[in-house]
Amino acid sequence: ARRALVLLDGIDEGGKARDAIERHVTEVLAPQGHVMLVTSRPAGVDEERFRDHFERVQLEPLSDEQQGEVIAKRLGQGEHSEFLEYLRNPERVPLDNATKQRVTGNPLMLSMVISIFQSKQGINSAMPATITELYETASRAMLERVDRKERGAAASAAAVPHLISLLEATFFEAHAEEVRDFGDTQLNRAALALFVCRTTAELPAEAKEALRVVRERVAQDRLPLLSLLEAEPLQMRSSHLSFQEYFTVRAICTGKHRLPRDSPPWKWGPFWANVVKMGSENGTEFGNGLLRAAGVEGDELDLSDKLGGNRPTVLAVVCALLGSLRVLDLSDNNLYFNGGAAVAEGLKGNSTLQSLE
Repeated sequence: ARRALVLLDGIDEGGKARDAIERHVTEVLAPQGHVMLVTSRPAGVDEERFRDHFERVQLEPLSDEQQGEVIAKRLGQGEHSEFLEYLRNPERVPLDNATKQRVTGNPLMLSMVISIFQSKQGINSAMPATITELYETASRAMLERVDRKERGAAASAAAVPHLISLLEATFFEAHAEEVRDFGDTQLNRAALALFVCRTTAELPAEAKEALRVVRERVAQDRLPLLSLLEAEPLQMRSSHLSFQEYFTVRAICTGKHRLPRDSPPWKWGPFWANVVKMGSENGTEFGNGLLRAAGVEGDELDLSDKLGGNRPTVLAVVCALLGSLRVLDLSDNNLYFNGGAAVAEGLKGNSTLQSLE
């Protein structure tokens, strides 16, 4: 009857199904007159696709006044001067790459920064200086909180050997498949990749223990970073997509994990945009890891007529690779002015690339 308001929250999390979802929304539901509110992070929004039936509304970052209100509610009136001093220092608070404003304009980021500040008991000299460090500190604090609660138990989740590496590898497997919900398939594949085994029967005892702990803790809602969707068969997801993206960056930086052959970085879609943004903070470590993940050996890369996917995301990938390459061929990719300008910006300060076509 067209009397329902249809809310589609986070269409950017659709992964490989995103294009089909967007086509159904814009070519079937919207022309039929259904009233919809569709949300997405900015990366990869196809304005042309939504132009005929939608109005674009963009949420602005929290203002300084709004951030102050949140901080006062969390930390108490008159007890947060030290925290405000930290926020007002432009050299210490990470900036968002897109807006060039403090990342605390993002409500999730502000909440994370406040929690980290509280966990450090107001010692702002040790506060994170980059977005990657923010996620590292926040995820470690969440797991340590579990450790403190379960101290004395036979096996604390945070103290289990290889647990963090297994989580890291599992998030990578899920992101490589471009899915938000995952389970035993990704867990087992992550363990096999981590310990270089062909079957789960070959896994060492400590790997099997880490797998057991993850399954048990998730089922009991006692493992931060993961939320249980279904116990049997096991289905779970990261508590927020940003944590999946952060651990995917960590996994790539190790150089131990491989991407599917049909999903090289230079063909990535917008689902990978935040991974590239966070990964770029790690410099050549991330660039080297990307090359290894794509199966590239050495420091020469031929991308002639090979760029695909979402162009802004792919250009960010190219810029992330520049510091890890000696020779790069970008010919026949129709970069045009914007693409050329992005690559030129990425070349600033580069001392390794000797040949670019």
